[in-house]
Amino acid sequence: MDKKNALALGAFDGFHIGHMSVVGPASAFASRTGGAAFVTRFDVHPKTFFTGVGEKRLMTRADESVFLSDNRLIPFGLRFGDVKNLYPEEFFRSFILEGGFGFVSCGFNFTFAKDRSGDPDVLKRLCEESGTEFFCAPPVFYKNEIVSSTRIRLALENGGAEDANAMLGRPFSFTLPVVHGQKRGRKMGFPTANQILPEELTVPEYGVYSSETLYGERCFRSITDIGIRPTVGGDEIRSETHLIDFDGDLYGKDITVKLLRYMRPERTFESLEELSARIKQDLYDRLALTGF
Repeated sequence: MDKKNALALGAFDGFHIGHMSVVGPASAFASRTGGAAFVTRFDVHPKTFFTGVGEKRLMTRADESVFLSDNRLIPFGLRFGDVKNLYPEEFFRSFILEGGFGFVSCGFNFTFAKDRSGDPDVLKRLCEESGTEFFCAPPVFYKNEIVSSTRIRLALENGGAEDANAMLGRPFSFTLPVVHGQKRGRKMGFPTANQILPEELTVPEYGVYSSETLYGERCFRSITDIGIRPTVGGDEIRSETHLIDFDGDLYGKDITVKLLRYMRPERTFESLEELSARIKQDLYDRLALTGF
């Protein structure tokens, strides 16, 4: 069997720099052999399966599909309920050997099979016995702590967008359609593109962010307010983004908002005039930032 393809094993719920230390070697092997690089994609996150509590994602499923395509990665779909009771040898035979993979990679803390009886040492042994190349990625550190999806979520939820972005290896972003709002921003001279954040996505700390927004082939400087709009009596978690130097209709269009830096917390203003003045200050602060 021609074993040119590679498989990266893990619960890749965000493709942060730790995940990419596992995926990268698989991609390199596939590029070298002329094969394809696959990454496991579970129907449900393992933690969710055992606890019943949904893990908030670091990217939507739609954005994940685009990421995989852009990086020439092929999802290797697995139903977690079907594999959790397999013994390591059964898992290896059913998915690695029968899949014809010539290379397998995993992270230092990867576990698999019944009662988590499989680990990198077991996987290495099975690979050596079958002539399959194997790589185990060591932990990746940021500010002297191991990078993890949990740590990134906590950073986002506590206003640490810059730390989260450093661990993600890219800005935290979401691509969603623009929906109609109450058009108060337009009346104040600051039209905003409103997006409803899905329940599956990690919700960053409420507040105003410097951001950049992709629409079509263009990238705009922007400011984004994440929250429930307390001044105007909102109760739905939304992203409201003002695109600097943009003039047009975005309703129903998909735009990608990238959060760059947390600027200030969400607050209630006494009047729309006070809110308008604060938005002007936010815009000034955004334009004063160095770089894009």
